[in-house]
Amino acid sequence: KVMCDEIFGRQNFVANVIWQKKYSPANDSLWLSNSHDHVLVYARDKEIWRPNRLARSENVNKAYKNPDDDPRGPWKTGDYTCNKTADERPNLYYEIVNPHTGVSVWPNRTRVWAYEPDAHRLNEEQDLVWWGKDGSNSVPAYKRFLKDMPGVVPQTIWDWRDVGHTQDAKREQLQLNSDDPFPTPKPESVIARVLEIATNPGDLV
Repeated sequence: KVMCDEIFGRQNFVANVIWQKKYSPANDSLWLSNSHDHVLVYARDKEIWRPNRLARSENVNKAYKNPDDDPRGPWKTGDYTCNKTADERPNLYYEIVNPHTGVSVWPNRTRVWAYEPDAHRLNEEQDLVWWGKDGSNSVPAYKRFLKDMPGVVPQTIWDWRDVGHTQDAKREQLQLNSDDPFPTPKPESVIARVLEIATNPGDLV
């Protein structure tokens, strides 16, 4: 890292990614079993560089359902409040009436609604307010549709299930060069993750 700080500038250090390179402990280790490696992420100019988002996996998407058969597809509920107080945002502290029960609902004074009255009315017109399957929930929720969700922001921990491990790397290398294999290869899936995050079509790698 000291060398990279000198080359790229410490101000351009983005993150230290932890790659889980082993899926089981090394029982012959004298101390702790070393299960991870580091990927140091730097930008040419951190102020303007942004990573590409990753494709959404089935595991990420499984929380999206469609209990009301909405023609817009699967969705999941989001919080209808925001991290503001009634003193900070008095326009977001108002009464909402549950259209199914007629019950008036007020937000907590320390956490008001996320939408102004006009925006809330528009949400209702667009069927974006969810009061539960039978309409009796005590507070509203916001319907967030899977089709509108962007990709996933890359995280700093890379699980071997997503990007492979050292045994994968050894198998891949033996297929290429069984006579004189490199002792510490990296799996192609780790390199693919780097390329997915940091490059665009036509880039020189």
